[in-house]
Amino acid sequence: MTYGWIAPFLLIALWCYSPGRYLSSFYPFGVAVLVTALTGWGCGKMEKKLGFRSQGGFWPKYFILIGWYWLNIVVILAVTLTLDARGWIGYFGGDAAGSFGMLYIPSAIFYTVAGAIWGFIKQMAPPAGI
Repeated sequence: MTYGWIAPFLLIALWCYSPGRYLSSFYPFGVAVLVTALTGWGCGKMEKKLGFRSQGGFWPKYFILIGWYWLNIVVILAVTLTLDARGWIGYFGGDAAGSFGMLYIPSAIFYTVAGAIWGFIKQMAPPAGI
């Protein structure tokens, strides 16, 4: 879910800005990719060990997935803010207000609401074959 909305911003940044000149501006992308990869790896290890996704219906799976997504976003945000506080991020010569990072929390809210709406629609739909 994270890569799906961050990838277009990364492609636009790569198109418009040289990584050699604006390397520190690309750090938030690196943080997002790395944290998401580690979160996915951790989730995969837990799934293999516990098999939580194979149990239950839509709602348990939804809450597990959205919980992992929120954890992923909070960790990305914390690491990015820490790097920013130390002055290690450049934001392409601008400020953080123009960064894709401003969409971390809104993306989590969107996925939470969209997933819940999808779940309610699935619940209200008549069973197949009727």
